[in-house]
Amino acid sequence: MTDFWTRQHAKNCACGACNLPNFLELLGEGKKRVNLIGGFLGSGKTTLVNNILSQPLNQRIDVIVKEFGAISVDDKLLNIAKDRIHPFTGAAIHTDQQTMLINFLDALYGKSEQHPFDHLLIEASGAESAEQLLQIFYLPRTRDCYELGSYICVVDGEFGSLNLHDFRIAREQTAFADFLIINKCDRADREALAALKRELRIINPFAEIIETSFGQVDASAIIVPDRIAQLRSIDFDRQEDETVEGFASIAIRISEPLDMEKVNAWIRDTYAKYGKQLLRGKGYFNIAGSDYRFDFQSVRTNFHAKTEEEWNPDEERESVVVFIGAELPDQEELKAGLLACTASDTERKSA
Repeated sequence: MTDFWTRQHAKNCACGACNLPNFLELLGEGKKRVNLIGGFLGSGKTTLVNNILSQPLNQRIDVIVKEFGAISVDDKLLNIAKDRIHPFTGAAIHTDQQTMLINFLDALYGKSEQHPFDHLLIEASGAESAEQLLQIFYLPRTRDCYELGSYICVVDGEFGSLNLHDFRIAREQTAFADFLIINKCDRADREALAALKRELRIINPFAEIIETSFGQVDASAIIVPDRIAQLRSIDFDRQEDETVEGFASIAIRISEPLDMEKVNAWIRDTYAKYGKQLLRGKGYFNIAGSDYRFDFQSVRTNFHAKTEEEWNPDEERESVVVFIGAELPDQEELKAGLLACTASDTERKSA
């Protein structure tokens, strides 16, 4: 078991047997904060980026603009010095876009001494896969230089529901989001907005939903999500069989302390069996005998865990796991598997 987690340290680990300092994920010296801004075509991503750039964040911000076609257009619409904008069309025959973007990020970081920047915004194209973007920042090569803050998905308040039902990519973008910015609310009636929020919440139960018009959002509130607060705000009593065109979420909460080795085995087995269906995962574990909260998040089978925070003395210790995806496994089966990880009295005393 120890050998397995040594090999898979950044992929599948909730294991305190690994050296604790290796899990500390503070923004290290020299690392650049990255925020991904996605959302379907016409939702208002460029407007949001311009709004962020207009706010006094006291940081040098550069922007990568990813275009769907071979000719970049959106970079011409940004209100920022041109040397701060880096168009990326990703047009090539022999190299995939992920590899090209990784090399692009490497080159940008390599030039950061001559062209310093503190913070990077990446504006995705409207038809782009959020999964492929996020996976890049789970790679050790990328994480040595960049720290992912959040994936922000902009949703069209007027046509968002139509997009969710007609386009799978719009549902996937919603599923991966840390923040869901419903834009153009001035052009949608309240009933339509309420219905849209309900559908967004069925797909993604933890992302913070912010309603706005013209991309007016407090930038400081969406740079780094409070993932624990988001998870604790979930409605665990909602209907479990609700879906939006096959997309849904599963939320599990367990109060009993869990055994670390059993949790590791459950994680490994769950992702081996259902990894392709679990688009996004988030949560934290209350491990018997430990004063640390074991946090995790995942993009399909790319799994990242850390033990960064101790439980507060007055804090309720519990385990929360959320999965988002299409054609998800049975919730009761997953919950039963996690309940089987409960630490026995003997295991709690020996921990």
